[in-house]
Amino acid sequence: MLRVILGLAGLLLLAGCVSSRDSQWKASMTAADRAATGKRSAEAEAQWRQALAEAERSGPDNRLVAYTLRRMAFFYESQGRKDEAEQAFKQALAIQEKNAPRGALTARILTDLAHLYHGEGRYSEAEPLYQRALPVAEAAFGPTHRNVDVIRFLLAKLYTEQGRSAEAEALYKQLLASNTSNPEASRKLAQVYETQGRYAEAEPLRRRLVTVAETAGSPRELARELGILAALLRKMGHPAEASQIEARAQEVFPEDKVEVLAVTSPEIRRTLNGVTEFEMTATVQYTLRSADVARLQVSAVRFPSAGCLPGSPSVLYPGPLRPITRGEGMHVIPVRWKVRPGGPGSQDPGQGYVTVQSSLWSDTGDQRPDPIRSFGRARDYCYALGVGGSGQAGN
Repeated sequence: MLRVILGLAGLLLLAGCVSSRDSQWKASMTAADRAATGKRSAEAEAQWRQALAEAERSGPDNRLVAYTLRRMAFFYESQGRKDEAEQAFKQALAIQEKNAPRGALTARILTDLAHLYHGEGRYSEAEPLYQRALPVAEAAFGPTHRNVDVIRFLLAKLYTEQGRSAEAEALYKQLLASNTSNPEASRKLAQVYETQGRYAEAEPLRRRLVTVAETAGSPRELARELGILAALLRKMGHPAEASQIEARAQEVFPEDKVEVLAVTSPEIRRTLNGVTEFEMTATVQYTLRSADVARLQVSAVRFPSAGCLPGSPSVLYPGPLRPITRGEGMHVIPVRWKVRPGGPGSQDPGQGYVTVQSSLWSDTGDQRPDPIRSFGRARDYCYALGVGGSGQAGN
């Protein structure tokens, strides 16, 4: 998601900052841009440094120096050189705060540096920079300008990631007050409400997102929004309407689906020569619409801690590929995996938490199969591995 947000931050366009009096500086900047676009990193960096030297001829603290440093910081960030990007942003900010502390470029650099910290999870450093950027941007652009909305959105996202729902909610509401059709703000506010179980407040936002997708979205996007609305309606106790909306989603954009209906707790099948073999059984229902044949895979995924949360460290034990044909079907599949001495996850084989992951793959004969669509882990079936071999619910 942060890649999307970085694109939003990039909308803070600079206007009126390039001086026409220094043709050499502009030539170096143009050459640096071209080299960076062509992925000639060493050449790009050399041109940025040349541009910086040209800018500094008018004085070390002039606006062109700040602008050049900002552009260099973006280059460093794109190269994964975050420390150098941070220093360039800081230098640019120090210069600009001397020249125009409430200027547009100052607001942009504050946002840039905050976003860098945000992406690294340095929330305590990002938050005050976003907060400083807001009033500066409001003064420079006006309180309802798109650039101001970008900063509000980024700050609200930071609050959401920290679990500060009330503060995030207030900012998302501000964004919707100025633009009721803002899809990202609607989506994020709906997620805040859903996390808190405030489904009745999330429902109109989800319906609004369906309307936006009907007007400006692709069939895939519309089907996705319809599916999310249907899931919400089921939670609210409206299964009939949810079924109707799910049927419409399939008509708009027929999708392949895999649903894990049940998973038994894991058992130890046997232990031989230090190798422990586990087994659990998954009941899986699938719908295949995009191809005549495909392959279904159900794998075990083991975690060191409870919850089986996506993004946390895990070990995947791939299951075999099973052929399936177009249409709907259900399989009861044994899911087996082995823990070998010295292999991945081999420490304390009787400990940890396990769930399953289902995937659908194209049937390419002898060639390596391509993923048709992958599906998330069945987190409702996260089991603790007991020392004695039986699994217990981990959630």
